[in-house]
Amino acid sequence: MITRDAVGRFAAGHHLDPGPDALDPERAVPAGDPPIIEVRTTEQDLALQRTAGLIAGVAGCDTAVVDATIDRFRNEYLDIPEEQRPITPEDFAGGFRGRNPDTRTAPQDPATVWAHFRALHDPDAFPASDRLITSVDLETAGPEENWYDPAAGYIIEIGMVTYRPDGTEHSRFNQLVRPPQAFLEEHGTGNQTVHHISPEMVSDQPGWAEVSDRVGTRLAGSTLLAQNQQYEKNWLTKHLPGFDADAPSIDPMPLSRLLHRGMKKHTLSAICERLGIPYADAHRSTPDAEMAARAFFTMRTAMHARWRTEFAEQDGDVGHPARAS
Repeated sequence: MITRDAVGRFAAGHHLDPGPDALDPERAVPAGDPPIIEVRTTEQDLALQRTAGLIAGVAGCDTAVVDATIDRFRNEYLDIPEEQRPITPEDFAGGFRGRNPDTRTAPQDPATVWAHFRALHDPDAFPASDRLITSVDLETAGPEENWYDPAAGYIIEIGMVTYRPDGTEHSRFNQLVRPPQAFLEEHGTGNQTVHHISPEMVSDQPGWAEVSDRVGTRLAGSTLLAQNQQYEKNWLTKHLPGFDADAPSIDPMPLSRLLHRGMKKHTLSAICERLGIPYADAHRSTPDAEMAARAFFTMRTAMHARWRTEFAEQDGDVGHPARAS
C-alpha cells in the first residue's frame, strides 16, 4: 500500500503540497502493482484532461492519439532504471495545480507528469500535421443586463487568420456583421467601451446569415485557436450550424499558465507583454486573432527549444535523457 510518506517524499522533491485528500484508501495501489502513484484528486484529473486537450490542439490530432502517446511515454519512463529517469521541470509539474486554493496539488505520479511534459514539448512526439490553424476572435453585442450571453445577443464582428502548421500565414478574413434591426434600435451594439463598434459601423453590413457559410467553410478541417476559447466556442455553438466544439483546439491562456507560472494574469495583453510581442488595437477581432496566434507560435517555439536544449536525444535514445539537475 502506498503510504502518505511516499506521497510526501515525491511531493517534497517537486515542491508540491500533497493536499488533505491526496490519499484515498479506496484508490490506493495494492502491493505488487507497477510503481505508479495513481492517487489523484478530481481536480488533478481535470488538470490532466485539460492538458491532454491542449496537447491535441497543438499536435493537430484527436485526443485518442494523444492518450495513446501519453500511455507510451509513461511506459517508456517506467522502463528506465529509476536512477536514470528524467525529472520533469518543477515549473511545468506545478502547472497541473488546480484552481481551487484548497486543493492546489499537482498529480503525484511522476511518470504521468513526465509523459504530458514530453507530449507537449517534444516536436517529434507526433507525426507532422497538415491541419491548418485558424485563429478566431469575435466581438459580440447583447442587452446591457446580459452582454455576454450568446442566447441573448449577436456576433457583430468576426476576425479569422489562418496559418499553416509551420506558423506562416495562409489567409485572413474579417467581417463586421449587422444584428437584427429591432435589436440594433433597442440595444445598439452592446458594450461599445470594449469593442468600439458603433451602430453606424454595422448598419450597412451583411447579417450573420450572409456570413456564416463563409465562416463555417474556413473553420472546416482546421484547428481552432482562440484566447479564452470557451467564449468563442459558446458563441459559435449557438450561432454557427454544424460547429464542432469538441474538435482539436488551442487556447494560449492555459498554455501560458503552464509555461509562465509566475504571472498573475494571463490575458492576451499580459501574455504578449511577457513574450515581447507588440499589441495594439485590442478588442478588435482581426488584431486580437493575430496576436493570439503570434503568442501561441512563440510559446510553441520556446517549448520545442527547451526540449532540444534540456532533453535532446542522447546516444540515439530518444526519451531517455540524462537525469535533469
